[in-house]
Formats: sequence, C-alpha cells, structure tokens
Amino acid sequence: MSSRRGFHARLCALCLAAALALAMGGCTKPAAPDLVQTTATTAVTMTITQTQTAPTATVLPTSADASNQSMPDLGKILLSQTTGCSYSINADGSVDFSYDNGKSTVTLPATPDMNGASFAVCMSPQKTAVAYIPADQLSIQIKYSDDEGQTWNTSAPILPSLDYYSFTGRDFTSFSDFAVGTFLIDFPTADCGYILIGVGREMDSQNTRDMFKTTDGGKTWTYLQSSIESPGWTINDMCFADQNTGYLAAEDVWMFTPRLYRTSDGGVTWTECNLSAPEYYMGNYFTNMKADSSWDGTTVWWELTYRPYFFGDTGYLPVLAEGNPAAASMVFFYTSTDGGVIRTYDASYDALLADYATPKALPGLGAS
Repeated sequence: MSSRRGFHARLCALCLAAALALAMGGCTKPAAPDLVQTTATTAVTMTITQTQTAPTATVLPTSADASNQSMPDLGKILLSQTTGCSYSINADGSVDFSYDNGKSTVTLPATPDMNGASFAVCMSPQKTAVAYIPADQLSIQIKYSDDEGQTWNTSAPILPSLDYYSFTGRDFTSFSDFAVGTFLIDFPTADCGYILIGVGREMDSQNTRDMFKTTDGGKTWTYLQSSIESPGWTINDMCFADQNTGYLAAEDVWMFTPRLYRTSDGGVTWTECNLSAPEYYMGNYFTNMKADSSWDGTTVWWELTYRPYFFGDTGYLPVLAEGNPAAASMVFFYTSTDGGVIRTYDASYDALLADYATPKALPGLGAS
C-alpha cells in the first residue's frame, strides 16, 4: 500500500501497504459471522450484472458541514474489521502491530535502513510481513513473522535487474521511482507471497508495474513476468484468495467506473473484470457532483476500488467515491451470494465514508 493523495487508504490484508511511515490504528474484530480468510483454496470469480433499483437517499453534507472534518481511512477499516489486526509505522521506521483486537501487541524494532524508508505491510493469521525500500533505494528488503511478531526472519533482498519490465526503457539500477509509487505485499498462504511495485503516472495510469513472488515463505523472491506490466490504471490494492487466484483493485479518475483485475494462474495473466458504475448513480449522483450543480458545490475527485472480502458464500467489493469536500465521499458495494461471483450493486449498503468513523460495521459484519 503506497502513499496516495488526500486521505487515500492503504490497506493490508488482508494486507495493506503504506509508504513513508503512514500511521494506522485501532480495530474492532467482528463477533459474527466467521470470516473466510484469504487462505481459502476455493477460487472466486467476479462478474457483474446491473440492477436499476434507486438507492435509499443519502443526505450529503454542505461545505459548511464539511469544513476541516477528518475522514476515516477505509483501508484501515477494512483491515481492522475483517481481521482484528492493525499496525502503525513510527517515525524511526519501527512498526507497531496489534492482533486479536489489541489483546496482543508487538513492535518490530527499526534497523538503520528503515529510517526514511517506504513501506508495504501485510497482516493475516498466517503471516506478518514488512517490505520496505530503504532510503538509498537500491533494494527491497522484507522482514516476516510466522508467529504474530514473536520472532522475525529476513528475506534475501530483491535487487535491481535489467530483466525487470520498464516502459521507459531505462536502466533498472535502483527502485528510486517506486518509493513514491504503488508498493503492495500479500501472503495468501504461509508459503506463497506476492509483491507489486508500480510507477509512472500519466492521466492517472501507470506505465511500469513489476511483480515478485515467493514460494518458500518469504526466504527468497523471484521476478514474476506478468501481463499486468502493461500500462494501465493505477493499482490501489492487492489481495490473493489462494496461491493462484488474486485481485488488483485500481483507481479511475475520469470514468467513475470500478476497476478490478483478476488472475487465476498465480499472477502471470490478469484480466479486467467487467464492472461498471451503477446506472442510477451515473445518471444522478455522479452527474450532479461532477457538474457542481447541487449539494452546495460538492464535487467528486475520483473513484477507488478496494480488495473484495468474503464471508462464507457472500462476497463484498467496496468502492470509494472520493469527494470534495472530503465529507461528501461515498462508499458503495457490489455483492455476491453464490460463492464469490460478485454480480450485484446493492444500494442498501450506500453510506457516507464519514459514517464509518462512528464506527459503522462493514456489510456482512453487523447492522448497517
């Protein structure tokens, strides 16, 4: 999870990434229902069919209401509510972890090369991992734990190579540009893990993206030649349901369309899922906000799609429409009820992002 504009969230979990010591806090683990963790071996497929049901009216704040209002971080909310975990990166590069709703806490001490580094963090029951690009930007370092931070191991570093993909054709001699780009890590199992780096923003697209994979629990990482290397939408989030099935969620500034890529072969090939913004919103909510014609000058900045999460046969795909002022930001969901095939936009879950500061339970975790 890399640092982003405004209050962009960087989710880990079931693994989130953060850059340059972004702080993350608190969690409230749901009492019910049971969560299907990312270690599940059942592959999930994402498709979409549109519903035309008008959503329940949501009263948006005026700019006076929104003045200096602090917005919750949707990435932090997803991590804490679906796993009971949280973390925060301190100024010196040390990382504080909390498990099981704060019942267990641990700190990964900083090493000299962690001061001023860019970070990606993953937390799940089977693995805690911290990847970072040191200030010299000559490597990607990874520290990981299999016992919730009680003991830590250090991976062999990922070093620059001319074999890596670069749209610009530059000599890949450092990770300098990636320190401020997309930086994500995820472990769907205790042995299998993925790292994604991305850089080069033009009209909100990325022109260079590279993946790395481990199959030995994080001891060693290898470059994974992947179709996601081709230029495309800026990646915002990553998760794998198992060692083969994974999702990349992206941001779309211009079309207000949820962007989601899926792989079923362990990250080698990626296909964009055919998701589209709910027609009701395209005709009303987004149009009005873009036209600056209502709600006291409220406008949309852009749309961010986050990783899906699953409870039994029901899946949820969260999408954030970031607003200006920030208090106008909306969260809506696509859902599934047939084993992870996400088909339907569900208007009953529409809510202001600010509502989750209460905190409001995510869909599937309690009453809306």
